[in-house]
Amino acid sequence: MKRIIGLVIALTFCGAMSACLPQAESSAVKTTQKMVQKDSSNCIVCHGNKEFLEDNRKQFLAFEKANAEDKVAEEGTEEGSPTAQQLAVGLFVDLQAMGSHSDIDCESCHKTLQEGTSTPDWHAAIVTDPTADGGQVCASCHGQEMIDNFKASLHFTTNGVAKGLCERLKQTPDAQPLFEDVFYEPEMYMGCNTCHATCGQCHVSNPNIVGGGLIKSHSFGKPTAEISCNPCHYENSEYHLEVDVHATKHSMSCLDCHTDLVEFHGRPIADLKEGKLHYKGPDNHEIGLIESDMKSGIVQVTCVQCHQDKTQNHPVEGVDHFAKMECSACHTMPYANCFGCHNGEKPEYIGAWGNGDPETLNVKLGLSVPADPTSKLTTLNHVGMTEGAFGEGAPVVDTKNPETKAMWKPFAAHFITTAPLVSDAAKASGKTCDNCHSGNLDIFLKIEDLDLGGNDPVSDINLVVPIERLPKH
Repeated sequence: MKRIIGLVIALTFCGAMSACLPQAESSAVKTTQKMVQKDSSNCIVCHGNKEFLEDNRKQFLAFEKANAEDKVAEEGTEEGSPTAQQLAVGLFVDLQAMGSHSDIDCESCHKTLQEGTSTPDWHAAIVTDPTADGGQVCASCHGQEMIDNFKASLHFTTNGVAKGLCERLKQTPDAQPLFEDVFYEPEMYMGCNTCHATCGQCHVSNPNIVGGGLIKSHSFGKPTAEISCNPCHYENSEYHLEVDVHATKHSMSCLDCHTDLVEFHGRPIADLKEGKLHYKGPDNHEIGLIESDMKSGIVQVTCVQCHQDKTQNHPVEGVDHFAKMECSACHTMPYANCFGCHNGEKPEYIGAWGNGDPETLNVKLGLSVPADPTSKLTTLNHVGMTEGAFGEGAPVVDTKNPETKAMWKPFAAHFITTAPLVSDAAKASGKTCDNCHSGNLDIFLKIEDLDLGGNDPVSDINLVVPIERLPKH
């Protein structure tokens, strides 16, 4: 069988690759054009030639600069803009690095696009990410079960994020167009769906959200936290790397704890329940077997897997903290909460929380299961959604309606430390216990912290710590 390649290239880099260069087309491109059009297995003629790729990308950047409305500065000097060399690395293919995948015909994965699809006349019209449909092309070797599971997973559908957005827009008239604007906004880090993942974007290329490009010359390998996890999970990963003891003291990454494949590939279809396909928007009523959200048991890792010895008589003998609190409730560093960040007409009530500056770090503890007064206490995060956050009065936030989604949410804080000093009393005494047992109860979400039915939804009461569970000393 011919040894050729596939080109799993994230779309933004593909846009760069497919940019037509009519004013700077080299003879190498003209020659290769005929080869590619005649026989697609000759893709390696270009993509296996680093010198050619770099020269080609230099021409592309020069052409782009000359035609840019704002006349971009010198190559690579604009913040975040890649150099020709970086672009070339993201397009270079090494057959040996591909291993057994190099025995698969190029066109077996990178199918020819339908006739009439807009493509440059100097490059073959091919599917750039063959796994964009959930990886059906991978099924012949890796099995249909894995693909079916992934197609229903949160990583592929982003159904959990979509569910939250649909719930936020529940009282907003004509919410479907707004959902589509917010969820499918193509600008990186703006649209929720820009963090939608495919097999290729984890195992072959950088995620689209950071510009794509092949990771290691089109090798197929195990994802790494730095390349594959952090770009989308940046809100946890960036601060985690700075302060979490697992990272700072033990040099652990996401994948040292998150080891169960179901967290990435999804749970077996047989274990799923039918649910609404929220990623299609609030007007859609279609249901199917799909992972609903993070609460459905998708996260398998627990602290106890490594810290079994801390489940009894910890931190003091005779007091069962483990039965009453999540580990992170005691062991978290302060983190950011949002208050009035989205400039709505009614900024959320901040009670005893000072001025609501999002750079002010703090900790708030509440019920891990809303409306279950016996559930463990855990860290809460305030999401900061206000009326007018999306402009022109949307979303509508009826704080008096019990069905309005709560602003406080249980939060898996990834900022673990062994002996946190959060409250002023704890900082003064140097004793972790004084975070909760100093007579100052600010760390707990209490009913007096809320303006229920005013600036805070009445549903926030479901996260409040019952009075009888507050420390008495």
